[in-house]
Amino acid sequence: MEKKFNRPFFKEVRKKLGSQDKVARDLGISKDYLRFIENGYMTPGVELMKKIASHFGEPIQKLFPDVFSI
Repeated sequence: MEKKFNRPFFKEVRKKLGSQDKVARDLGISKDYLRFIENGYMTPGVELMKKIASHFGEPIQKLFPDVFSI
């Protein structure tokens, strides 16, 4: 699988909240899916983006700059 995006801020914030396993459980998704999102291999749907942004306490645009770039 080819990496598409770089999301260092996403990873930084996630680490403050805990392990990938813990954060994935908090969000109701698999650890693998969270890892793919964090490492830029996948982009979640809008509803999951909103859920992640709310859980992280950060704007969607900062967590997913590749999706919301101008």
